[in-house]
Amino acid sequence: MKYILQPYEYRYEIQKSVFLSYVFPLKNLEEVKDYLNQVKKEHPKATHYCYAYVFGSVMHSSDDGEPSGTAGRPMLGVLKSKALDAILAITVRYFGGIKLGAGSLLRSYVQSLSEGLNKCDFYEKKYLKKVEFIFDYSNNTDKILRYLYKNGFTIIKKEFSDKVHLVIAKEEIIEKNLTDQVSGESEIINQGESESFVPFKEIKE
Repeated sequence: MKYILQPYEYRYEIQKSVFLSYVFPLKNLEEVKDYLNQVKKEHPKATHYCYAYVFGSVMHSSDDGEPSGTAGRPMLGVLKSKALDAILAITVRYFGGIKLGAGSLLRSYVQSLSEGLNKCDFYEKKYLKKVEFIFDYSNNTDKILRYLYKNGFTIIKKEFSDKVHLVIAKEEIIEKNLTDQVSGESEIINQGESESFVPFKEIKE
């Protein structure tokens, strides 16, 4: 599954009708109502507020007065086709005086949301192994940090007390590769797994 971590918006216009598509990351289902109210306050004179959301196994959509099946349902189809989770999409429509017809209306809602999503940064959820790496000050800490960043480690915490304490995370950690970076005594303490969002990378065939 893919996720977004920040809101995005996109404007699409056809035959004087304006479609404003918003997408929001969801932490819980209660936020759906909050975001809908927020968008309605921002656009009190809009004609329709159609929406769709996916949150785990819970999915829902609303045409908000548009002809049945021309707005919310196809918007939900876009979210599902892109394997998105924990996301709410709201498309606000300002009617421009020209009726679009059911087919054109459906395509407009799909295009507005799809083009908006094309501008989003997507992330995937990873469960990373987390350890505390402890070593003496006699080592070059900056050099070790550069090694960690270069090799894809996430630095969760840095503490400098009697020794250097680094809490780090990565999908796979080979302890020997860490101890090889220091001279003298070092210690690695397993701290279980850490949930993290990392940039989604398309697999090119």
